[in-house]
Amino acid sequence: MDREWKVGDEVACKDLRGNYSIHKVAAITPSGLLKLDNKEILYPSLRRRGGSSWTQLSYHEVTDEIRSKARRQSLVQEFMLASWGNLPTSTLEAVRETLRRCKAEADAAAK
Repeated sequence: MDREWKVGDEVACKDLRGNYSIHKVAAITPSGLLKLDNKEILYPSLRRRGGSSWTQLSYHEVTDEIRSKARRQSLVQEFMLASWGNLPTSTLEAVRETLRRCKAEADAAAK
């Protein structure tokens, strides 16, 4: 049985690389289709409506694990896009020390 969805509920979108993004149900049509804030239209089973049956995207109910993965992916993306060359040397040194400390703690915990 399909879950009963409400406007404002969250749906996780997973791409081919395993990256998640979280979207809200923006509207529900009279026939029960879900319109997401990213303009996708889904059946209540979270299967995409229309188009090809093959897609690089899949939709899932949001769980704590998915939310954690999406948050981590967002942080990694933010670091990848950072303009590191524009930061002051003191900031770069502080980041380096934090990374070294975290690596040392992880290495110690692994032993």
